[in-house]
Amino acid sequence: MTASVNTTCDTLTVTNSTGLTTWMDNSGYTLTLKYRNNCASTYTEYTVKTTDVSGTSPNYTFSITAANLISSTTSTLDDGVYTIKFVLTEDSTGNTTEEVDCMLTNCNLECDVVEYQVNNPTSLIRMWYDSLITAIDCDNCDCSIPCAIWEKIQNMLGETTTDDCQCG
Repeated sequence: MTASVNTTCDTLTVTNSTGLTTWMDNSGYTLTLKYRNNCASTYTEYTVKTTDVSGTSPNYTFSITAANLISSTTSTLDDGVYTIKFVLTEDSTGNTTEEVDCMLTNCNLECDVVEYQVNNPTSLIRMWYDSLITAIDCDNCDCSIPCAIWEKIQNMLGETTTDDCQCG
């Protein structure tokens, strides 16, 4: 399973999911998306609907906007490290299968890091940022290492984050 967010940070997409393929190709299953940001202690759940899915078997794509996932007043996903889970439940037995991916939403962070580095030339923030990017691809799907790096970067940034950076 591969989770990603588009460049405008308003849509979450999941591809390469065996759970999604099983759910789309067979009746008798429920598919739930669970997500948490920055290793929060609890997951938020969303029951997947067929209208959230495009493509054909076995190459289905799940896509959902932040407004549909979080609330109608939310236009983008917040920057951060997300743990994304698909939980496939067999309706007749209750047996579950999980797929997990770790994803970084990075709409403002990169600009914040660059701005901070310019104002603090001896800072190691860019090293931590590069480590975060690498850790997203290397983590064992519990996202604990990327979350720890994210927290380190946030502590370095303090209150200097930029809400409307035009870096794209």
